Amino acid sequence: MSVEFYGLTITVDGSASSMAYYSVLLVSGGEFFQGGATIDPTAIGATLVSLYGMELSINAPAGAISGAATLTTTGDIVAGQITISPAIDADTVVALYGTSEIASVTVTAGETSGAFAWTVSGNPAMGSGSAKQFLDSAIKKPA
Repeated sequence: MSVEFYGLTITVDGSASSMAYYSVLLVSGGEFFQGGATIDPTAIGATLVSLYGMELSINAPAGAISGAATLTTTGDIVAGQITISPAIDADTVVALYGTSEIASVTVTAGETSGAFAWTVSGNPAMGSGSAKQFLDSAIKKPA
């Protein structure tokens, strides 16, 4: 199987009323290679967004967050877990996309973790090949 590219998103559904740390950890079937987050705070607090090969982590003050990362995989399953600490008063959704949404998991308000194991086999990826080829095809060059 060639290297295929998928998008993973994390979104707080609404607005959390307290600061929290969010971690999406891949445990098999993928590796992150680029990403970021938008944070719309309703309070003052420290903000941190980190992306490692296996983890997307966001520390955000109260408010809304939306993060996304591109992941690569050569396997048929993308599996991992989401951790939120401390629990917040809003639902948090993690979703996987190819050319359309493949699957999602919701951590409901008051809960602190969730797990996912999604089959990507048979779902069209956003692209395939090397990371450079993918980025070259996704980013238009100036004329």
